[in-house]
Amino acid sequence: MRTPLFIRFAAGALLPAAALVLPGCASENGGGADVGLPAALVITTDYQSGAYSAIRLADLSGASTIDVIHQDSTCRHDPITGLPYVIQRLGADAIAVIDPGSRWRVVDEYSVGAGSNPQDIAVVAPDRAYVSLLGRDYLLVLDPAGGAALGLVDLSAFADGDGLPEASGLVAVGDSVYLTVLRLESFLPVNQSYLVEIDAATGVIVADYPLAATPSGKLRWNPVLERVVLIEPGSFSDPTDGGIELFDPATGQLSGLVITEAQLGGDVVDAVLASEDTGFAVVGLDSAGKGRTRVVVFDPSSGEVTRVIEEADAWNHMHLELTPDHSQLWLAERRPNDPGVRIFDAATGDELTDGPISTGLPPFAICFVDAG
Repeated sequence: MRTPLFIRFAAGALLPAAALVLPGCASENGGGADVGLPAALVITTDYQSGAYSAIRLADLSGASTIDVIHQDSTCRHDPITGLPYVIQRLGADAIAVIDPGSRWRVVDEYSVGAGSNPQDIAVVAPDRAYVSLLGRDYLLVLDPAGGAALGLVDLSAFADGDGLPEASGLVAVGDSVYLTVLRLESFLPVNQSYLVEIDAATGVIVADYPLAATPSGKLRWNPVLERVVLIEPGSFSDPTDGGIELFDPATGQLSGLVITEAQLGGDVVDAVLASEDTGFAVVGLDSAGKGRTRVVVFDPSSGEVTRVIEEADAWNHMHLELTPDHSQLWLAERRPNDPGVRIFDAATGDELTDGPISTGLPPFAICFVDAG
């Protein structure tokens, strides 16, 4: 199956290199938008151009193409300050800070090193954050407000044959930061991947945990289950070697795969858990050599797929996200002729929208933003 590798690694090397796009570029909303909180920041891209939109949760009103960003970007919300961050990957190698209170404008932007290929950011205090870099053998520690470097966490002990550990997803839980170390060569898994625990205050590595398969995508903390959720597709050339794994910070224990790709019916692209017995996943499938996607409901307690809620004959589904109260599932719908965000009831799987909410360019990632 010809699955785009950017889905796994957001590897900008697979996209045309582009110069860093600075804030203040022309946009249809005059460089800002009056979208009240709570809201969803939506990163959009057609892999040639990138932008971001915002959708207010109260009435689903919003603004598309608020401003342009690098075409290979994703987002994270900082619950401490209430500010969302845009991680602009290879070709930009920068972090952009957006202020919803300033009409969703980019209010700061700083480089994290040319060629570093940033993947994620975890803010642990107003003046301290960690940034994972696919192209470096360390984790960067910086002040998220202005980007001033505070230090680094040496990850060279996790490097494989290419000299890099391929640091990827980050999430802060309590006094710790958790990092996925992929260990790849030529963007392919070659050895054991790990979840690495780091003391948030000091940057000291506390422990590492071997994973069942190579992870990908967003690392999430699930407050309902009190578990870190890991999406582990393994190799996209093998649709049966991965699945979804959970980590319990209280005990330091991994669950093993609570559902496998064989049970899901294909490569797991993204997944979220609404409760102990209800999860949603985007699954990549191969049909006569052509990639397609399916959105399924599954039971993580039994490892069973219970329902298919959406299917496409192309790679049209990408990212899932649950609203903070876990009542709604938001889906990034990338159909070329009608892209946008679709919303489903997280309890029943029934669609709540009549059609995609327009985001301008096709949506890639969704981050919910409140007042902090």
